[in-house]
Amino acid sequence: MAVHVGDHGKAMTPLQPQGFVLVHGERYDARAEFGPIEPGAEVVVVAGDHMGLVVRALPPGTEPRLPRHGERVRTSYDERVTEESEREEAERQTWIDEHRRSGMTTGAVVGSAAAAVAVWLLWGFIQGQTDDPWAAAAITVGAGALWGVAMFRGLDDALGQVDHNFRRVTTPSACLGVIGTSAGAVLALPPLGLVGGLAVALAATVVLAAVLPVFLLLTGLGGE
Repeated sequence: MAVHVGDHGKAMTPLQPQGFVLVHGERYDARAEFGPIEPGAEVVVVAGDHMGLVVRALPPGTEPRLPRHGERVRTSYDERVTEESEREEAERQTWIDEHRRSGMTTGAVVGSAAAAVAVWLLWGFIQGQTDDPWAAAAITVGAGALWGVAMFRGLDDALGQVDHNFRRVTTPSACLGVIGTSAGAVLALPPLGLVGGLAVALAATVVLAAVLPVFLLLTGLGGE
């Protein structure tokens, strides 16, 4: 059970100043704030640190005014380490959640924009491949947005497994990847046809998306 400033307990051993106290039915390392405390004396928690609780004797019928009354205190070094680890993990998860929201949004915007540019540059090719080029164009732009989101999530999951710090290049890497898809399609679809053009587009996607992660890996800049 958590211990807070103002909680009452009893001294289990003499506190001169170190000893043990009983708070909420559990034993804790403690030290007296002022002078020695006899075993069995009622005490009140006034602080806590990595060495345990800091307590003072509580005369019967009194209740001291403590400036941080109700504040949770650390009861040991292990608790402090655990608390700091939990705080750091919570902060990291908050960063990841915001990173993913902004990254997916950016991926969708860049993906749709890159697809729109590709459609514009390939308009003649598209007209020759379908009876409804406008529908094909709309589908391509929508697919570009989805591709940008998928690129970001896939890269983010993969790079996060390698090193959490690699996540900082996920968004630009995903953007480079979808730009590579569009550029490869624009350059290769007319001369190579649908199958060949898509193969080149996929290869360009992989190459451009890998540039920044490979750079970090080779230079060691992604380490903790």
